[in-house]
Amino acid sequence: GEYLIDDFIKEKYPLMQNYKDKLKGEIKKIGETSSNVSDKIKERYGFNSNIPIATLNTDALVNPVVFGEFSEKYMVSVVGTSMCDIINRKDFKLVNGSCGTIYNASLRDYYSYESGQIAVGELLSSFISLHEKELSEYDDPFEYLNIEAEKIPPLKSGLVALDFFNGNRSILNDSNVTGVLLGLTLNTN
Repeated sequence: GEYLIDDFIKEKYPLMQNYKDKLKGEIKKIGETSSNVSDKIKERYGFNSNIPIATLNTDALVNPVVFGEFSEKYMVSVVGTSMCDIINRKDFKLVNGSCGTIYNASLRDYYSYESGQIAVGELLSSFISLHEKELSEYDDPFEYLNIEAEKIPPLKSGLVALDFFNGNRSILNDSNVTGVLLGLTLNTN
């Protein structure tokens, strides 16, 4: 690998020309595995296989690397503080609702199309902390959520929610849009 910004650095930031001296290790490209989880970590957390570690990048676009044979047949949803849906295609197209299209972001020689919703992980975390006692009976918190959700028929609560608590990633692609919860009464629980 190589750094492609040498000329830019020399021209715009001449005092930073020695930045390479401060960076150690082999340069890897996006889509390559950097290494695997160490034996110490495997033992500590009970992992029993080689788990790849993705090359450094920002956002959820690096996560598909760990799925191995990830190709344009699959869509990956990554839940962190927000939720990111990612598909990869060999060809470039303008896609309504996509908030980003980046070449070589997840897989080499592919365009990665990103969409999703902001704050999903934060909202799930808040909900889980409010229902800690109930959730302790389940191995998977989503099992509890599904059981409870099945008890409520659509529109039964009278609540309507636009869950733009931290903006909207898809389809509006506007981080300033706000959410609303309609139908709350003193009897809402």
